Amino acid sequence: MTNFLTSAVPFTCLLFAAACGGSNGGSELDSFEDRILDAQEEAERIAAIPGTAWAQMPTRGTASFAGSAALIIDPIEERDDDDIVVIGDASLTANFGRGSMTGTIDNMQGITNLTETDGDMVDVNGVINIGNDLSIIGDDFDDNLTDNPNDWLADYNGLLTIEGDRYEVEGILEDQFVGTRANPASGQSVVRGIIGFDEDGYATVNGQMEEVPAYLEVFGENR
Repeated sequence: MTNFLTSAVPFTCLLFAAACGGSNGGSELDSFEDRILDAQEEAERIAAIPGTAWAQMPTRGTASFAGSAALIIDPIEERDDDDIVVIGDASLTANFGRGSMTGTIDNMQGITNLTETDGDMVDVNGVINIGNDLSIIGDDFDDNLTDNPNDWLADYNGLLTIEGDRYEVEGILEDQFVGTRANPASGQSVVRGIIGFDEDGYATVNGQMEEVPAYLEVFGENR
């Protein structure tokens, strides 16, 4: 699996090699491609921002971050065409006083049965919740789950229904806060954004014991 939202080559070009550079005129696949390209542009911009200066990390108050999330579910690791690629909206809140991160991923769309030029859109119903049971902001001195003042970590879980199948996704997101505003406007945080990844997530399909790999990445900006 790869960080496709921040890859050098647009992810949808990898999916639809023959379709890049052209449009079929407003199809659902075109809309999905546009949404991923918009998310990719946002993700690359946020990921290029240096981490928040340690000395400037807030220790009180809250900050909200809005952006995008990308999820890949890999039912059969030996195959690529069965992968389910999902794009969604991410909304997270950092409570610096409590040292906690919470949020949701919703408004999701998906695609599967991928070929070089096509794919099948799938309905994705459900919400992924972030930070319900575990979340950390800053250096976790007790358990060493995080190392630096601008680090964050949070668990996530969600029950998604995709084409009649139930996928219970779980894992732990982690990475850092980015950007340091010298003079934040009213209502803004010193912190400009967040990035988070999980390359070791998993999904339980239709309640079976066997778990399949899942990958999640999120990007958000404090506006």
